[in-house]
Amino acid sequence: MSNVKVTLPREVAEAIERTRCWNLELIRSNSFNTPESDYGIIDRWIMRQYDDKDDGIKMYFSALVNGYTVEKTPEEKVREYYEGLYETARNARENGGHYGGFSYEEMHRASLTIKTTLDLLGVKITGVNAP
Repeated sequence: MSNVKVTLPREVAEAIERTRCWNLELIRSNSFNTPESDYGIIDRWIMRQYDDKDDGIKMYFSALVNGYTVEKTPEEKVREYYEGLYETARNARENGGHYGGFSYEEMHRASLTIKTTLDLLGVKITGVNAP
């Protein structure tokens, strides 16, 4: 197993932080009694994430040993994308209207489209269409 960090869903990462459990038998035995417990969350991730249960177990222990990154939420992904558009638009404005092959107007229009779409869906994301 390499020393590459595993990317985990936020729910699993939070369960690992609360348990830091190295006892696989404990995870397996508790998960069936309380599937919404931290142990159950970890066990379900191990079982559904990988076709081979042994691979899931290896990834779990790799996360404990080598560390892990937490998967971005959809809101974080949208905010990051929006911030990239905003930055490109700002650079375009400062560089005579174009930057990296994009015009200020294109980037500004794209950022407004994102805000409008979120508003139409009734979704508020801090830093995009909410304070």
